[in-house]
Amino acid sequence: MVITDKTFKVGQQFMITPSATFDDDACAAKSTPPRLSIKVIVVPFQRLNDSRYHPVAPEESPAGYSDVLWTQNESSCSSSTCLRPTGIA
Repeated sequence: MVITDKTFKVGQQFMITPSATFDDDACAAKSTPPRLSIKVIVVPFQRLNDSRYHPVAPEESPAGYSDVLWTQNESSCSSSTCLRPTGIA
């Protein structure tokens, strides 16, 4: 399912299947949105001889990390197929 009738900001609250009594606005009014939304990744590091750590990837690498949590196909999300890590912390 792709939502095409509204544009959302990162972290904005919304309903996957709104009803006559509970819609995006009601969801936003009754919930607390995240203060910060971050991508969960792993950055591999190597320990140097002087005990400092440096990333394994070169400085100019755009791929110096691996995703940990992600939704594989955001264009086909439903209430049970997309990652929505609410309440993890």
